[in-house]
Amino acid sequence: MRKIFFTLLALFIISYVNAQMVGILGEGRNAREVVMRPGATNMSPQKNIIENAASSGDFSTLLMLLQSAGLVETLSSPGPYTLFAPANKSFSKISPANLASLSDNEHKSQLTKILGLHAVSGRFDQNSLQKMIKDNDGTATLTTLAGLPLTVTKKGKKLVISDGKNLKATIQTADVEQSNGIIHVIDNVLMEQ
Repeated sequence: MRKIFFTLLALFIISYVNAQMVGILGEGRNAREVVMRPGATNMSPQKNIIENAASSGDFSTLLMLLQSAGLVETLSSPGPYTLFAPANKSFSKISPANLASLSDNEHKSQLTKILGLHAVSGRFDQNSLQKMIKDNDGTATLTTLAGLPLTVTKKGKKLVISDGKNLKATIQTADVEQSNGIIHVIDNVLMEQ
């Protein structure tokens, strides 16, 4: 009898939590998706890259710098774009002085180049990147909005993006759908720190 009671209690709690998540997320959204997608909280595939960056607390630093660089309009347009997005945690690795200097008008062209290195025209999900890597002998090359090459390689099960020199980042959360493209959450900002 006790076992039946606890089983029913567990089922009730699971049903209640699921109903609460449907109420929060809306019908048709998967509550598990939010929990399992670090760096993608509060994002909706019906919103564009900038709208999602604004609604997610994970990208406030990136959004501020995109505004300073004048890239908000570009990444709000229909695209499609692929954004390799460093979350706030990635920006905490940069010295506060370097980060503050990037925000002023004097360094706008440098900031635009750095942020442009994180975005490419076109929609490149994880499967298409892996196919490009396989088809091109282990390295895929994309042209960024800054006009510079960005290489993508595979290290174990993870995809690594690089400027082809010394700047590297690993994709932590892939394939966060946007209305105008896709976001891959990365663990580093592609700049000298």
